[in-house]
Amino acid sequence: MWIAGKDGKFSTTDVVEKIRDREVALSWTKFFWKSLIHPSIVYNVWKLMQGVYVDDKIMRSRGYDMVSVCCICFAGQDSMHHTLWECQFSIEVWKWLNTVFGFGIPCSFEDVCNASKVKSPLVKQLCMIVACAIMKDLWFQRNAKLFDEKKPNFMCFKSKI
Repeated sequence: MWIAGKDGKFSTTDVVEKIRDREVALSWTKFFWKSLIHPSIVYNVWKLMQGVYVDDKIMRSRGYDMVSVCCICFAGQDSMHHTLWECQFSIEVWKWLNTVFGFGIPCSFEDVCNASKVKSPLVKQLCMIVACAIMKDLWFQRNAKLFDEKKPNFMCFKSKI
């Protein structure tokens, strides 16, 4: 039996709202769905945050038996979290960003968002642009090392950012 909508009538919109699954609102989306960041960067960071990538951690969760090591620092297991936040190369990149914007080394994208909240609007925007570009380029650098055997170069990485 159908219960009428707000206006007392049956409508397709009411049916869609009734059967629709609502996702939990994500706090980080409001920080970079803005026109000031290039859409390709935003799209790639969105993919990172949503887990739309494949790394050794995901491959092991799918049942593959494999030895896992970071292809950049050779110190930890290959995972996107390690590549973005724990790899020695990424730590150096975040330290460099710290000297520019004056906040600590982040452990997650939420840390970057929280650190930028207390900055002036212009610095906040610049910080988010640079942080998103760094995340995307760290991911792309991992893929370049993994698939094309391109050795990471800190100075080239900095100049690209």
